[in-house]
Amino acid sequence: MRQLETFKDRKLTWDEQYLIGLAYLVAADECDESKRPSYWKNAAGYLSSARKQNSYSVIIPFNLGVALLSLGNYPRGIRLMRQCIRMDQTYFDKAKWNIACGLIKLQRDQKALDTLEEIASGADWEGIKADPWFATGRKSFDRPFKLLCAIKIAEGKVKNLAGSDSSDAIARELVESIKTFSQDV
Repeated sequence: MRQLETFKDRKLTWDEQYLIGLAYLVAADECDESKRPSYWKNAAGYLSSARKQNSYSVIIPFNLGVALLSLGNYPRGIRLMRQCIRMDQTYFDKAKWNIACGLIKLQRDQKALDTLEEIASGADWEGIKADPWFATGRKSFDRPFKLLCAIKIAEGKVKNLAGSDSSDAIARELVESIKTFSQDV
């Protein structure tokens, strides 16, 4: 990162700015917690500059949105995630996940749950269930959130098994999912 930042003979291209911003964003997860805000701020700066030069790349507003959510700028981060969805539907589930993170920090619990409900069942739900952003300590959110996670995880497992034409396996998987949910709640 620092080496790319030292290029003074010319203006950095949008892709160079994007890569530096992304490097700061990724490095924030690996650095000391006290340094994370400065990494997120640097990431946001580079990604904002890249976005000014290239408004067509969906990955730039997506990562800028992540940086802004991490910095606590929830409304702007949410707007950028919504923009990503308009630009490219393949970002739908990941962007909705991030939107829900912002909404939960704004204490808009029901809106966060409604947003999460739109995410397809499947593998992402294990990550959503474990995401520390959703550890609110608010019963009004936590119980419906755990139920939604259990349902979406079970639906994903059933979809995977449905192609195998094994009703016994599907039934066992549903029972296991219900037992897991019962233990979590």
